[in-house]
Amino acid sequence: MIGGLISSLVPKGKMPKIHIPKALMLLCVLAVAVLSFFPVLKIIVYFADDLGIWTTVNAVLFSFETGKAWLWTLGLSASLFAILLTNNLNESPKALLYLSLALVLSMILALAWGGHAASLNKWGGFAAHTAHFLAISVWIGVMFVIGWFRKNQENWLEFLKWYTPLAVVCLFVTIVAGLFMMEFIVPSYFQSWMISYGQALLIKHLLIVPLVTFALINGFLIKRRLQKEPAFDPSKWVRAESIVALAIFGITAYMGQQEPPHTLTPSLPVEQASPWFLTLYQGMFNPAKELGLSFNETSFILGFVALLFLILILLAYLKKIPTYFAVGMSVLFVAAGYLSLMTALQ
Repeated sequence: MIGGLISSLVPKGKMPKIHIPKALMLLCVLAVAVLSFFPVLKIIVYFADDLGIWTTVNAVLFSFETGKAWLWTLGLSASLFAILLTNNLNESPKALLYLSLALVLSMILALAWGGHAASLNKWGGFAAHTAHFLAISVWIGVMFVIGWFRKNQENWLEFLKWYTPLAVVCLFVTIVAGLFMMEFIVPSYFQSWMISYGQALLIKHLLIVPLVTFALINGFLIKRRLQKEPAFDPSKWVRAESIVALAIFGITAYMGQQEPPHTLTPSLPVEQASPWFLTLYQGMFNPAKELGLSFNETSFILGFVALLFLILILLAYLKKIPTYFAVGMSVLFVAAGYLSLMTALQ
């Protein structure tokens, strides 16, 4: 939604022509309204047996921050749905586009207000979550629509002139805000690997490495190639980057359904530990033990193999190998990197 709205506001000649089907944009707005209700529903189901269904619904929607955030999201989604239903993005006045964008930004504020970080540190967590999600939405949103919905490949160099600096700023904000959020949610990073949330967070962080690698290819290497080969179509590499980004979003969604690490206690029962951790951890399970990394021969070899897979992503671009090979190397990098870190955990 953000990518489509920003693209509609970009002056002609500053990027390839974009066409997002109206039905798809409406479906996205509807999906936000419906799917964002599921965390609220989870809370309602949890308390319904004790309080009764209607008392619980009333309490969760009007007393819990998650419920109030969803009510705001529902109202904002309905407003945006009405605007998009009765107007055409490509032909709408700029004022209407700015209003639509403001509604989406308000949805992000509502999401952050009802999130984990804000529940642990009201204003600090809210600010960090807002900055984190907004930056990633602008960066990936524009990249996603340019990769999958462009109608031609004209003005790609003009597009990179403004998008690359924007993407670099968004990446920086995403990382800094993410680290602030970890201060609230993940007080002990290595310790969190004992549970499913921490395992998912580790894989998410590993996926960011190939994502940034694709971003370097799409932002810098492709720019040089287009100057020499104007007919070159970069969209396949942008799509490959978007696939890695979607994998990160999927893992983030999984994390949202897991017990966060700030509740981790030294008395963690073994049945609540991650099966992956129990399988790969070299020592005896002891939740009270302070964990850290101590690299050994096995972890060094696996780390070197991971580095080779990362280099192969770059070679795939330089040698004009199909992008699915590079996506495959991303998966193998994450697998080797994950095993390297887990075998080094002591």
